[in-house]
Amino acid sequence: MAVVPDDIRTLFKGTDLDSALLESEIASFISNAALIVTEELSGKGLSAGRLELITKYLTGHFIILTIEQGGVRRSRTGAADESYVAPPPDRQGFATTRFGQQAIALDSSGTLASLVITSGMARAEFRVV
Repeated sequence: MAVVPDDIRTLFKGTDLDSALLESEIASFISNAALIVTEELSGKGLSAGRLELITKYLTGHFIILTIEQGGVRRSRTGAADESYVAPPPDRQGFATTRFGQQAIALDSSGTLASLVITSGMARAEFRVV
């Protein structure tokens, strides 16, 4: 059984995102997550059910990154003040959102946890010549 938009809506039940997301947007995020799961986790000894759960939580991760720029850390109503979670400067990746953290926890192969950018790694640079 594949992950469908209704599976993702359960992650956001009771939030503004539940009604704000279009079916086509959710389907696109599911495709992104499924690609990561297929390319990185296939053949790692994880069951189909576990891979499906990981796909679900990675989809939530991508939605949060896109909609909330990483997940709300603090939100106030009076004088509208929001603060977003910023990854530690030396670690980025799936651990930056609560959904990504859940996907990492479900991945007993440790593959998702290893897919982070550390400060010691070379960074891409874009230059206009």
